[in-house]
Amino acid sequence: MKKLGTTDSTLVKVEADPSYETKKNVLLPTSAEKIKFPKADYVAHLSYREEKLHMPIEIPAYVKIHNFRIDTTDKYFIKTVWPKVPGQGLTGVYYKGRNNRLTFNLAGARLSAAQQDLALKAFKTIKIND
Repeated sequence: MKKLGTTDSTLVKVEADPSYETKKNVLLPTSAEKIKFPKADYVAHLSYREEKLHMPIEIPAYVKIHNFRIDTTDKYFIKTVWPKVPGQGLTGVYYKGRNNRLTFNLAGARLSAAQQDLALKAFKTIKIND
């Protein structure tokens, strides 16, 4: 502030030293990491200054049994979910507005294979009038 000749702290911008930033990398576990973290689906490798940390990441079972598709348009984020094994999970679609507060969700649970296929086809026909 002295260098700028001001007492207005809003004119001063402070940034972190990039050499101290946390470095992160998320990978599938190696065979040695699988032994150390048997339930890990991924392992996050984190480092800060000289410190290194390996953190196991386990995807919850209810997430693993589903397929997900994320689509975006200029107006919406669209997430579709359906179980990998029909009849054993949730089939649904979720819309979230990108530039407005609209949210829309439609879902069914434990649908048969025929019902699931029909629902997924129906989800593709959804049109939202702005």
